[in-house]
Amino acid sequence: MKLRFTFFAVLLCQIAAAQITFSPEEEKIGVNKTAGVNTSGNKPFWLGTGNYPLIHLDSSQNHKVGIGVGYKSGPGITSPYTFSEHAKLHIRHEGGPGSSLQSQKGPHLLLDEATANGAASIRFRQSTLENSGPAGGETLVPGSRYWDLRGFANGANTDEDEFRLINSGSDRDILNIRGSGKFTLTGKGFTMMEIKAPTTMPLATLEFGTVDSLNSGRIMHFTDAGLMQFQTNNQVGLALEDGYAKIGSDSEAPKIKTWLGTATIADTTGYLTDFVGLPANPDKILDISVMLSYSTIGSLTYAQKYYDIKIYFRNEVTIGAAPQEHVGKTVKIYVTYTE
Repeated sequence: MKLRFTFFAVLLCQIAAAQITFSPEEEKIGVNKTAGVNTSGNKPFWLGTGNYPLIHLDSSQNHKVGIGVGYKSGPGITSPYTFSEHAKLHIRHEGGPGSSLQSQKGPHLLLDEATANGAASIRFRQSTLENSGPAGGETLVPGSRYWDLRGFANGANTDEDEFRLINSGSDRDILNIRGSGKFTLTGKGFTMMEIKAPTTMPLATLEFGTVDSLNSGRIMHFTDAGLMQFQTNNQVGLALEDGYAKIGSDSEAPKIKTWLGTATIADTTGYLTDFVGLPANPDKILDISVMLSYSTIGSLTYAQKYYDIKIYFRNEVTIGAAPQEHVGKTVKIYVTYTE
C-alpha cells in the first residue's frame, strides 16, 4: 500500500513555501521498496531544530549539501536565513572550537569534485560572520586563504595521477605526489622537512630504490649517538659524527676533518708567521699542504707548492728554504687531521 505524507516547510532563504513529500516507491515483486524525500518545484529546503537550520539541501540541479551553512540575513529571530554552499559537501562551524560566538572565525570542511577529468578536493578554510550594515544582517566573509587536498586518479596512466596539498596563498604546491611515485615538497623557511625517530628506537632512516625491488641506498641517523651514515648496497660510503667525516666502510678508515688557514713567509728559512696555529697537534695531522700563489706581470698567476714542510708545534711550521722574492708573501695552509 502506498503511503504519502505531506507537510509544508518554510523556505526561509527565499521566503517561499515548498511542499516536501515522503514517498515510498511502488512495491514491485522481488524488489525492496525504497523511500524518497522531494520538494515541489525543485526547491531547496533545510532540516533543523527550533529556528536553527542544521542541514541544507540545495536544489537538485546543484546536488549540494550544507551543514551549519545558514546565517541570518537580518536582525531578530524572524529574519530569514541565507544559505551558501561552496562545494558538494560543505560543513561549517560558526566560531572557534566549542564556541557559540558567530562573530568569530569558523573552520570549514569542503568536499567537492568537478568532472571525471577534474580532481576531487577537500578544502579547509576559516570565515567570519560580519554585520552588513544598519539593517542588522550578516555577511559571510571568507578567510584570506585556504588549504586544499586535491586527488586525481583518472589520467591516461599513473604519471598523470596526482595528490596535491595546496595553500591558495602560494604559487606552488606545498606537496605533490604523482601516481608514478614522484614526490615533491616545496616551502619557505629554514626547515623544509623533518624525519624523527621514536624514543624507543632512536634510528631515523630515509631509503631509496625502485618499485618492486630492494632499496639500494639509505641515509641513517642514529639520534642517540649523533651519527649519520650514507649507505649504498648495505655498505657505508660516508659517515658523519661529531663534525668528523669517515669515508668508506673499512674498519681502519679514519674519521677526518679538514682546515684551511693562511700564514706569511717570514724569512728565507721558510719560517711561517701570522697564523692562529694548526687545528690539531702534530700527531693528529694526516696531511698538510702549503701553497703560494700570486700574480706576476700582466694577468699571469704564479703558484708553487712546498714539500719540505716541518711541524714542530701547533703554531710553529717551516716550509724549507724559500727564495727572497717569496719572503713577506701569504701562503695557504690546508690540513687534514683525525680525532
